[in-house]
Amino acid sequence: MQSSPDCQPRLFLIGYPRGYRRELVDAFAQEGYAVAEYEDPRLAAEAFGHTLPDAVVVQWNTAAPLGTLEFVERYGGLLPVLVHTSHAVLIDIVRTLRAGAADYIRQPCFFPELLARVERAQAAAPRREQIAVGGVVLDVGSRVVRIGEARFQLTTREARILAALLRRPARAISRPTLLRTAGISDVKPTILESYAKQLRQKHPLLRRSLRTVYGQGYAFFPEEGGINAQG
Repeated sequence: MQSSPDCQPRLFLIGYPRGYRRELVDAFAQEGYAVAEYEDPRLAAEAFGHTLPDAVVVQWNTAAPLGTLEFVERYGGLLPVLVHTSHAVLIDIVRTLRAGAADYIRQPCFFPELLARVERAQAAAPRREQIAVGGVVLDVGSRVVRIGEARFQLTTREARILAALLRRPARAISRPTLLRTAGISDVKPTILESYAKQLRQKHPLLRRSLRTVYGQGYAFFPEEGGINAQG
């Protein structure tokens, strides 16, 4: 597998004895991956606010502050998470797969098989949607927003509301329509003012561009010269 630096796939390796982890880092790097290594799932999760990898390979661990099963439950729906382990308790295998793991790979496993399984999981993963408007780039799946050098992660509802506004830039959206478009049905429309306030506090550009259009609802107005595209 070969890839250019611009499209180099990113892989997180989590767990393993340090020596074996380094062997895997080197092996995946030889196949064109940009690899980041972490001792436990908690440390990897902390890095998700800055970058979301194309796949994760994690060794089974229940003793870490964030256990493997909980890690899979949190992130298995966002990206391929493969569990690679000698832990072969049937109930744990079933629970891990049902929680969202892309694969459960038993050790010992030769590297070519591990590589093939990672590649298969990547190929099966849904295309990651990004919306870029007026200098704001929202990765819909990870809920990570990029504005210049700034990176921050939104809550699920914040991300849905911002996505709905970015998809219709410079157009006022009524409160009921905005909630319906964002898939939020269990709150009163007046709660949107709280969500708008939270979003504006994230970054000065959001404070300027996310506006209340009195009598009509809310709108995102891109600043002049900003990017206005959707991917």
